[in-house]
Amino acid sequence: MSDYRWLKKYSCYDKDYEKNRGKYKHKFTPLSIEEVIRQEKRLGDKFPAELREFYIQIGFGILGVNNDDFLNLVMSPSDVVDFVLGEGMFENNYCRQDVNLQTKMVFFDTGDSVYLCLDLEKKDVEGKCPVVYSSGIEYVYMAESLEEFLRKMDESPNYYDDLW
Repeated sequence: MSDYRWLKKYSCYDKDYEKNRGKYKHKFTPLSIEEVIRQEKRLGDKFPAELREFYIQIGFGILGVNNDDFLNLVMSPSDVVDFVLGEGMFENNYCRQDVNLQTKMVFFDTGDSVYLCLDLEKKDVEGKCPVVYSSGIEYVYMAESLEEFLRKMDESPNYYDDLW
């Protein structure tokens, strides 16, 4: 099981954000286990273990909230499921054609319709999936796991900009 509690000391939640703007590196919205389970039922499958743990321990939200270059949004479970199912704001999203939804799960929105995925095909024995970017033709490797990706993002919210 992954432990994401290290992110909490750098983070604020929605209710504290306005009065503490600029003080924190990240901004998250907590989730209940019931909400995660509800979205997994819509999906018809569980979220990858690391992502599921992140949702339960931290929630979803923005990494590098003071970064003006990228959105850096760990997508909500409902947005991930909407993307996979082609519903809601993703119903006609052309980016869906760039992702093999049988083997990749979108979880991160950099902004400007650029999404990062967990590579479900390359899941290791611990259930960790590499983070990749799909260019439509190939996948660019970003990190060995969600945890590694989050640590890199915590250190430098633009680190992935040089990788593609």
